Amino acid sequence: DVTVLPVGLDVNRLNETAPDQQFLQRLTTQVTGRLLLSVGQMLPHKHPEMLIQMQYLLTEYCRRSTTLVIVGPPTIQAIADAVAEQAAVLNTTNCLLYGQVTDAELAALYSRADLFVSASTHEGLCIPAIEAMAAGVPVLAKQVGALPQTVGQGGILLPPAAGPELFAETVIELLDNEPLRSRLAGLGLQEVRRFDAEQSIKSFLDLLDEAI
Repeated sequence: DVTVLPVGLDVNRLNETAPDQQFLQRLTTQVTGRLLLSVGQMLPHKHPEMLIQMQYLLTEYCRRSTTLVIVGPPTIQAIADAVAEQAAVLNTTNCLLYGQVTDAELAALYSRADLFVSASTHEGLCIPAIEAMAAGVPVLAKQVGALPQTVGQGGILLPPAAGPELFAETVIELLDNEPLRSRLAGLGLQEVRRFDAEQSIKSFLDLLDEAI
């Protein structure tokens, strides 16, 4: 018999981190409307350019008041530069590229975010998605890699081939449908319990006790 246990994480790490108050004030002045947050390294498979295009559609064609915030280290500087250039060429409004941030700043972002968005096409255990759910923020991502097992019912997973149009349409549905967003947030809080380190250790010891 084989039993699979989730890797143990400190899922409440950021919840127990005091948000940076100066950064929160910065968000108050820079963020307009609903905050769409993406967290991850600047790598090709993360496809941050698709999120720029999504934000362009939301503001230019759908006339929605949203702000896209992308944070994460510029692991490949050329990708970070290309994303910034695309935002400038499209004249995408309310698109903030913060780069790498501290835990206190990240805690502030999760406390302010309405949705967590990811256009990644390859993910193992997606820590930012778990952090978002632990903060009560629903996840919008693609059904790729281990995201279905990670997110569970704590968000909406789009087909792997989903483009910026479907992302924009789904964002609108989630922002307009408060009962759905609240239900996903509640389910996300339940999902992250599976990854709690103490629970994983207890489950492992229980299985070990049965085996010996």
